[in-house]
Amino acid sequence: MLNLNQLLPPLRVHSWGGLGSQLNALAFTLDFLALNPGRRVHLVIHTGGVTRRSMEIAELLPTNVTWSEIDDFVNKSNTQKSKTSLRYFASLLSDKLRIAIFPENNSDLKRIKFWTISSRGHYSYIRFSESTIIYIFELIKKSDVASMNDKNIIHYRLGDLLSVGKAFIAPSDILQLIETLGIQTWHVLTDSPEAARKMFNKLSDKISIEGIHNLPPLTLIKSGFQSRIFVGTTSKLSIWICIFRVYLNSGLTFMPIELRMNLSQLIKDPTPKNLDYY
Repeated sequence: MLNLNQLLPPLRVHSWGGLGSQLNALAFTLDFLALNPGRRVHLVIHTGGVTRRSMEIAELLPTNVTWSEIDDFVNKSNTQKSKTSLRYFASLLSDKLRIAIFPENNSDLKRIKFWTISSRGHYSYIRFSESTIIYIFELIKKSDVASMNDKNIIHYRLGDLLSVGKAFIAPSDILQLIETLGIQTWHVLTDSPEAARKMFNKLSDKISIEGIHNLPPLTLIKSGFQSRIFVGTTSKLSIWICIFRVYLNSGLTFMPIELRMNLSQLIKDPTPKNLDYY
């Protein structure tokens, strides 16, 4: 019997960014395949961005999902990005004809047709299914990485926020939360240990930092999930840890107040008992 899915080109799901963005692309792919069984999907990881990225979820991919990496990283200080009218028109035409769909929410998933060949999966306000979220965490849990267990953890990502001058959560904001909780001993997980150490040293008389750790991303997620109390920031990894903890009822989680609306779109229960904001 003729299999139309084998004749059609695969849907190419593009992702820019690190592990948090790539997990978003994986979740998008899994939910799409659940709605379109038999359809082929090819994940495209782009190295471009503020900093160079690389494939981080190869070990998590189902066997029926292929992937490739496109090296499109450029030094932004030496180049100037431009958008031509022709490119803009081509983008509009592709969207109108449903050749390329860049979904922002769950309704947009229905716009993907059998002839659609390109989509974006790295960031959106799609509320992924509970089964997909639990499935992804089970894959991460099975990965061969050690983790910290039962600690009070602050995830304090700085990274390219420092180099591009973007705002980040001030340690003083976290201190207000910690003083309210009455818990003084914490571990800090960060991609910028020296910068974080300088910031938190200024608060050393009010908060005890047992350790500042720069962990591999998968280890960070497992450690954050298994923490006694988790304090996240605006990082995509913090958001994923929060979602995992909410859906699997892992423990008390605190996230920045500016993410309340975003998280209410991503989580099925808008007021989960183990999630609060600071």
